[in-house]
This record gives sequence, C-alpha cells and structure tokens, in this order.
Amino acid sequence: MAAPISDALATLSDRGFRRLLGARTFLRGLEYFRRRAVHDVQIRGSRATGNVRANEAKPFRVSVELTADGIQSRCTCPVFARSGQPCKHVAALLISVRDHARGQPARAAMPAITPTTAHAGGESKRARRRRARLNAAAAAGVASHLMADQDATAGQTGIGAWLPPEGIDAAHPVEMRIHVRQGALTVTVLDAEARVAVLPSVALSWQALFPTGDREALRVLARFESGNPRHPAVDVRSEDVAELLPLLKDRKVLLEPALKQLRFGDDVLRPRFDLETVGGDTIIVKASFGRQSDDRRFSLL
Repeated sequence: MAAPISDALATLSDRGFRRLLGARTFLRGLEYFRRRAVHDVQIRGSRATGNVRANEAKPFRVSVELTADGIQSRCTCPVFARSGQPCKHVAALLISVRDHARGQPARAAMPAITPTTAHAGGESKRARRRRARLNAAAAAGVASHLMADQDATAGQTGIGAWLPPEGIDAAHPVEMRIHVRQGALTVTVLDAEARVAVLPSVALSWQALFPTGDREALRVLARFESGNPRHPAVDVRSEDVAELLPLLKDRKVLLEPALKQLRFGDDVLRPRFDLETVGGDTIIVKASFGRQSDDRRFSLL
C-alpha cells in the first residue's frame, strides 16, 4: 500500500508545484532531479527524507512531511536556514517522491470493456444508459464489476433486486481536491485506490454498491460535470458552492495546491459594514464578515 505522502503528491501536476513552491524554486529543483542529484530517498507514512547533492562535496539532508496544515519541509542548506521557506533541494525531493509514486501502479490494468452491438430493432434507453456508464468507467480505468447492474429484474413482478458482486465487500474510497479560484471552486474527484481522477457520475455509481457519506456531495457534483472522462474536474459557482460545502464536512477533502485538509470551524461569521465619505457628498459602504474570536475580516470577493 502506498504511503500517504506518495498518494498526495502522485496527482500534483507541475503547475501545482509551481504554485506551491514558486516557479523559480520548482525549476531549480527540477534541474537537480534531472541531474540525479537526489539520493537515499526513504518514504515512511506521511514523511519522506533524502539527500540532495549540490555543487558542494557534502549533500544536504532534506525531509518533507504531510500534515493537516499542508506540506512541512526542512533542509540543512544555508538558504533554508535563513528564510525557512522551501528551497530547491526540497523541490527536488518532492519531485522525486512524486515520480516514484507515479512509477508504481496502484492496481492491475483493467481489461477494456467492449460495447455490445445493438440488435436490429435498436437499443432500449436502459441499455444505452448502461453502455454509457460502462464506457465512462472504462475510460477512467475503473473495473466494470464496480458498476451496479440496473437491469436486474424479477420476472413479472417488476421489482428489481441485486447483491454486490462476489469479492466486493467494502466501499470504494474516494478523495476530493478543491482549487479555490475567483468566483468558483474547481473540484476533482479521485479514485483513492487507483490515484486517478474520475467523473463524479462514475464515483456516484460506486455508491449503489456501498453507500458512504460522499454520496450527497457526488450527487451535486454530477449535475455540473462535463461528461468527458478526459476533463473530470468540475467548476462549481455561486449558490451551488453554498449547497456543496456543507456536504463536504467530515469528508476527505484537500485544498490545492498546498494540499491542506479542508476543516470547518464552529465560529459564526457576522456581517460588518464600514462607511467612508468621499468628497463630502459620497458615502462608500464596505461589507465584510468577521468572527468574534479575532479581528480577521473576510471580504465578499
């Protein structure tokens, strides 16, 4: 089973690393990685360590750890000692851990699903819907036995019944990644076992076998998905964000690119209105929200 830090970094793109570390630091770290300057990498749980050899004779000792507050790093180089910020050696180790995780397949390759050929009279709506679900699952690398069979019937009674396929005895875990943008949230649903992004509708079909607390959030996300397995990320805006966020409480959700865990506070946000006069004849109203526990203010935009 892959380590948590490997799972977290396996899906982080180069763009995510640029945002997390800064473009210059990332590019310098990528140069060290390509020069094979990273040695003795050890991964244990949520922590990874390694040696990064620079131009000096003695390599620098680097460690990174995945915590609830994001990725914490340490390096013995002088730059890190002065700034306390991730350096190029930290970037090189993170890239090495990510590429190592991507090089280890999380599961065996699934056989491709061949669509059934329609008979002379054409397909029924039920058959077309089922074929579309299977094709979407195949494109996402998901086994067909994880898809619930909607065609199970009981003769003339009209009552459908089914049991989970043999060997499926637990819920299929999912993980959600959220990227906060101006005016929208971009949500990506990950297959936590295969470490690949899937459409919310595909993840929702797994809930038919073993429902979990992710079901309601997946139902909301499925309404806004593109339907294209190549673009599984979903953009959620305005009032739909207010509908989605309460459903993510106590679920496994990470905020990109820092990979911080989404947490909910119990403090109530109260509105605050500040008035400013401009030129003696104009009043500007500034609206914000604040907590009673501190003086921090949150703007509307």
